[in-house]
Formats: sequence, structure tokens, C-alpha cells
Amino acid sequence: MTDPDNLYAQFYEPYRISTDYRDGTDNSEQLYNRSVKAYQEKELEKARILTDSLLAVNPANPDYRLMHGLTSQALGKYQEAIDSYQLLIPLGGSYNQHARWYAALCYLKLGNVAECKKQLDTLKQSGSFYREKAEKLGRLVR
Repeated sequence: MTDPDNLYAQFYEPYRISTDYRDGTDNSEQLYNRSVKAYQEKELEKARILTDSLLAVNPANPDYRLMHGLTSQALGKYQEAIDSYQLLIPLGGSYNQHARWYAALCYLKLGNVAECKKQLDTLKQSGSFYREKAEKLGRLVR
């Protein structure tokens, strides 16, 4: 297996959150827009604080949970990111795919190759838009 840190650096790309901010006058939508902007501008601590505030009000919101995972991962808090991603996996659809891909990378970074491969195998079998990346990374971690 190639060095996990090198593989992580090779495959990790920050998630591109839509810049089409949500219209909304309620406080949660404004906080979400601010957290997305902070994430995009690499103000990760600010994004994390805003996301924590959003989750305190609505812990089941998948957009807030994804943002929490992404900011945690970008800050090097891989287990916290995994914890958020694990809550998204049962939702299916794109949340599942994003969560599995980024969780696989976190597991890789933490040296948990078995769990990394498990997530990659699921992505490969599901026809995910991460399938090709999962196949390529999967060959390198085996």
C-alpha cells in the first residue's frame, strides 16, 4: 500500500458547495449561507462555529450535517467528520455518496484501511459518481 498521507493528499479535494445561496430571511438560512461562504473562503474555524450553531438548532438537517463533516475534515478533525458522515449515509442519494467518499478519505488518513476499503467498495458497486475515484484509490490501498 502506498503511504496513506500521500494517497490522502492525492485524492482529497474540498467539496464544492453551490455558490447559489439560499434565499431566506430566517436566521438559519442566513447562518447557513455565511457558513458556506466561510468554507469557500477557507475560513474554516468560522465555518465550523456557524455550522455548530446550526446543528444546535436542527441536528437532523442533512445540509448542516454535511457542512459539519466537511469543515471538520478540512480542520483535520477526521473522527468528528466521520461521525457526521455516518449520520448521512442512511439518507441515500447524493448525501450517501458524498458521505461515503469523504468518510473513506478520513478513514485512510486515520490509518483504518479496512473501513476505508469498505466505503470504497460500496461506492464502486453503487454506480456512484465517485465510482472511478473509488476504483482508483481502492487499487492503491489494497
